[in-house]
Amino acid sequence: MDANRPELNTGRAQFHVTHILSGTAIVELPFGEGRALMNRGGVLNQVFGGWQAAFSGAWQSGSPISFYSGRGTFNRPGRSNCADPIGCNTAFSTLTPAQIKDLLGIYKVENRIYCIDPKVIDAATGRAVGADNLTNAPGFAGQVFFNPVAGDVGNLPILAFDGPSQFSLSMALSKRFRFLDRYTFELKGEAFNLTNTPSFFRGDIDINSTTFGRLTSVNVAARVVQLSARFDF
Repeated sequence: MDANRPELNTGRAQFHVTHILSGTAIVELPFGEGRALMNRGGVLNQVFGGWQAAFSGAWQSGSPISFYSGRGTFNRPGRSNCADPIGCNTAFSTLTPAQIKDLLGIYKVENRIYCIDPKVIDAATGRAVGADNLTNAPGFAGQVFFNPVAGDVGNLPILAFDGPSQFSLSMALSKRFRFLDRYTFELKGEAFNLTNTPSFFRGDIDINSTTFGRLTSVNVAARVVQLSARFDF
């Protein structure tokens, strides 16, 4: 953006994730012969004994995002590619980054979902800014984002905010049957995204877009349940 102000392009890496928690667990269910519950053989053990449950889960904070204007108010060739947030002109805001972070989250309004409190969005246009004017005066009540004025750049740092967090939990339940000491039959049920929790891609972060802040796609499919069987001999 500016060779004399390299700090304008200083921020977190695009692949930075602040927190990641993940884990797996395998549990032998306490039913059947030799177990704490239903400790007996025969048909009861064949039905309820030997079941195993497996869990796999992960949660992570969102990937870094910038709120940008994309306006060529300074060094136009240097900010032409807003697909790359490192080189894009950020927005100007009357709020501090900490105050903006307090506005981030998942908000549902009718059939629309947002990554930022909709009160900072113009309900009439869907943009985070009002109509262009010479004084950069607010165009609607609640406006906190503005386009930088000519010859200046946005005051928000790049990649200072986190997009929506990600969560997934999967589970498997299986049992192996043995016949004649040489044949085995395994029955397994699996559920991916067990809680059917949506994990959203980052929203629209262009303050001039008519869909600013909207979340429209997910990167984890809806719950999938499947059954499988395996016979070994």
